[in-house]
Amino acid sequence: KSSFVARFRPHMETNLWMATRGVGSPLHYDVAHNMYTQISGRKRFRLFPPHDYSNVYLYPRVHPSTRMSQVDMDSVRTEIFPRFLNTTPIEFTLEKGDVLYIPPYWLHQTEVAGAHSISVSVCSESPQVELRERVFLDQKKQKQLASLASPQLPLRVRVLALEAYMRAFFQTEYARDRVGKAMKSSEDEKIDRLRRFCSLMLTSRFDTLPFDKEVVGLSRLIADAKVFFQRELAEHTSHHAHTDVIEMAKYEGEKLTTKYNFLTGTMYRYTKTEWEIELMNHFEDVISMVLGSPLM
Repeated sequence: KSSFVARFRPHMETNLWMATRGVGSPLHYDVAHNMYTQISGRKRFRLFPPHDYSNVYLYPRVHPSTRMSQVDMDSVRTEIFPRFLNTTPIEFTLEKGDVLYIPPYWLHQTEVAGAHSISVSVCSESPQVELRERVFLDQKKQKQLASLASPQLPLRVRVLALEAYMRAFFQTEYARDRVGKAMKSSEDEKIDRLRRFCSLMLTSRFDTLPFDKEVVGLSRLIADAKVFFQRELAEHTSHHAHTDVIEMAKYEGEKLTTKYNFLTGTMYRYTKTEWEIELMNHFEDVISMVLGSPLM
């Protein structure tokens, strides 16, 4: 099918960037399409593919600097950010008249390379934006999950409900093989994937933030939750007085994954890396809401 018949994406915003030598932007990603035109001067770029997301130590989703890297690109402290050594950046300089396309989720950092720089970026909506809003930003679902945050529920019950909700996401999309075929997973395999995913969330986003008390508080909550994930949860939930709450959380997780698979039958489907990034963002939102993070 010819690409010329594809519909135009809605225009989101146009930005004019003017700066002098040495001024730049921190390493970050956007979810929109970005057409970047160098009008005057020169600008140095460093692009990182999406699969580097866990190696650049993004700020947590609930942090004001969300989508940005914690790494100071002018002085990378590899003793604090050791996985940054595994990144695969592409470096180049835009000259006057050059146009660069930055796809969604590609991390990028800029710096004026000459005496001055004038550039324009035009951002348009991507299918990833539309999919995220329809799947993860459902207001009705957020209200339903908010019931899990009731102070009447013991912390242990809330954590088990979180585990049941989050585990539902690891029986379809995250468990797909390289050709996109869904793989059947045992309950132990699902729990193991969830453990590793939460461990990655801790080490790549939270463990390097000792200066931020509120974020460290959320990190401790996630660490506490992880303790429960590492146990044989079936025997705990089967005899628990709040089994109905845990089953409701499991049902909500399964319903959301079903909705995603239904929508992506006719819409865009996330790549594995995009799904991991958005799932990590979503889990942060849900964990902080249910466990009572001071950031929410």
